[in-house]
Amino acid sequence: MIVFLHALIWLLASVVFIVRYKRNPQGFYLNYLFYLLFFGLFYISLPSIISLLTSFSHVGASVDTISITAVIGLYFVTVFLIGYTISKDKNVSINSVNIHRFKSLLFIIRFLATILSVYIAYVVMLNFQHIMSVPDVRGVKSNLYTLLDSQYKIMAIFSFHVLLVIYLFFQLKKLKYVLFLSPYVLLELLLSGRTYIFLVFFLFFIFSILKNKILSIKFVAIILLAIVGIGVLRVPGDFQMEYLLLIFYEFIFTWTTVHLVFESGLTQGFSDSVVYGVMRFFPSFFYSYIFGEYMSYTKISGDANPLGWGIGGSIVAEAISYKNTLIIFLYPVVIVAYGFSMNWLLRMNYVTGKIIFVLAILQIQQLFRYSFSEFALYPFYMVFFLGFYIIATDLYYLATVKDRKTIIISREVK
Repeated sequence: MIVFLHALIWLLASVVFIVRYKRNPQGFYLNYLFYLLFFGLFYISLPSIISLLTSFSHVGASVDTISITAVIGLYFVTVFLIGYTISKDKNVSINSVNIHRFKSLLFIIRFLATILSVYIAYVVMLNFQHIMSVPDVRGVKSNLYTLLDSQYKIMAIFSFHVLLVIYLFFQLKKLKYVLFLSPYVLLELLLSGRTYIFLVFFLFFIFSILKNKILSIKFVAIILLAIVGIGVLRVPGDFQMEYLLLIFYEFIFTWTTVHLVFESGLTQGFSDSVVYGVMRFFPSFFYSYIFGEYMSYTKISGDANPLGWGIGGSIVAEAISYKNTLIIFLYPVVIVAYGFSMNWLLRMNYVTGKIIFVLAILQIQQLFRYSFSEFALYPFYMVFFLGFYIIATDLYYLATVKDRKTIIISREVK
């Protein structure tokens, strides 16, 4: 019965996708609720169906756990479907965005973006032989990835770099600025990773939609599955057709986190999680300085994980970790409300809101495979602390508009 209901959700979602895409292709892609439902189908519904049909869990969960978590997952995806159904698809024209092109600021941003690209390319060349000498095996490449990031701060630089590229796009409306991020793609290919590849493709995809260059749903789905399928490259030995099943392991293994957390007797403090989520608006050292080290629900699943490698996480596991029925009930509703707020920001006539929307879309995969509470306010932190020049642009516009209105009124009085 539960499998049938999950399958019904897939059918209904597919019909709604097709109808709304044909009605308004650009607005279809510029709806945060679409991504909630799309990723929910793959990260929640698909692994639930597989677990139910096979009665198997890679972490040894019981049949009851598999069934109950599948029901919770069904509820989450159903809420996402309802939220998406009642949402509206609206076109967005970047030509109407109120901006002021300060030549000196644009020069500085392009210069910084160029310097960062050269730096990452240098890191790749400097470590090329080391990267190529490491066997392409799960865990080994991952350890090297972590080592390089710790030594060269690649992830932090990437976040700042992306913000620069997004601002350049909204100011100058050219897709070519995504090329500034190509060294990260090269590094990811060498390490058989996919995080940066996914994010760069996703950014290019959103930019294309904003320029009204519409990509088909099939094309997008194939590209996303191909990126997820990079994990197949980590399998040692000669390639075999059954290795293609590993494409779905991204979704299956993250879902096993739900099984581990559900069967654990440990609980994550809800108030601690809320405080940490709010503090994500500020630089990371604020929380640790005031409250000490934060213990995520992934600590619960990580300690119980018998597989010997990391399996990520799940927003469903995060909700279950509070061990409170009301919180589990409200969690997807809050996520849907967050999605509506992102749509509202996108449709504002200010570049700040549009950039926050793009940043929120870029992190949506991490939201599904890790945490909602920890990522919800991160786009705001990015803009307000690393992208202060973006807010300054909008504030300047507001000030000049006020001045223009004052002049017009004074002329009318005369």
